[in-house]
Amino acid sequence: HNPTSKRQQATEATIAMAPPRAAPSSGNNNRIGLTLIALVLCFYTFGLIIEVWHLPSPNHRRRAWLGKLTDGGHSGSSRQLLKVGGNINLSKNGISDVGETDDEEADDAEGSQDDEQDDENADPIPRATWPISIRDEDGNFEEVIHPGHKAKGHPDVMMMVPRFWVDDPVSVHMNTLMTRELAMKIGSCIKPDADGNQARGDSCLLADRTIYVAIASYRDWQCRDTVTSIFQRAKYPERVRVGVVDQIVEGEDGPCDAPYKPCKEDPEQELCKYKSQLDVFQVGAELAIGPVFARHL
Repeated sequence: HNPTSKRQQATEATIAMAPPRAAPSSGNNNRIGLTLIALVLCFYTFGLIIEVWHLPSPNHRRRAWLGKLTDGGHSGSSRQLLKVGGNINLSKNGISDVGETDDEEADDAEGSQDDEQDDENADPIPRATWPISIRDEDGNFEEVIHPGHKAKGHPDVMMMVPRFWVDDPVSVHMNTLMTRELAMKIGSCIKPDADGNQARGDSCLLADRTIYVAIASYRDWQCRDTVTSIFQRAKYPERVRVGVVDQIVEGEDGPCDAPYKPCKEDPEQELCKYKSQLDVFQVGAELAIGPVFARHL
């Protein structure tokens, strides 16, 4: 007799006699998975509510009633008024003087100005000009609440920024798809039409339509090289406008529109030659909260 075969038979008999293992219960796993999904949905819903709660007003203007609401009905002494931003070609003293009037007086002035504009032109899209620059808006900047500090519950940080291209965006798109005729009024043409309007339209040839390049820069020491390259590589640089939000530390970082040589020494530098088509809006780097907010400015 072979002892090995006897052992194999005994082992097989033991396996045969052993009761089958019960399949692992899937009920506990399902409950754990559903619990995790519920937690994720709760956190997502909470975050969505917080984001919606802190959305800015559509036209980004401070109103007297909104100021009282955000201040909790107090005089506003706890508000942190920080004037930031500017352009290397603008007077910072002039910018800091903007928005110092009383809220109610500012609202009245804005209302009368809007009424005058409505009387002159019922079209919600403003008349187009080229080239256009925020330097033309010096003294007409608007005050907005920095959304990043507000979302974190910090004291409100106020910023003086260029006005939005249209006072009431909803009056343009009406919360629906725009017609082609209306969309063709947005943008500019380097050649004016018979009425002197430089809005893009079917009458504006493709070769005369302008191109806008938006740059959100954060402490980028090569920013001016990027702008220089844009104009150098463009086939029609006279049709290009560049807008930069330059988020820098003043005194440490160089501005994006500073040429390597003074324009008097070398006026053929792109930053000198096309300076009327370049806007650089400077913002303190400590206020940067990402490229989306910077491009919106």
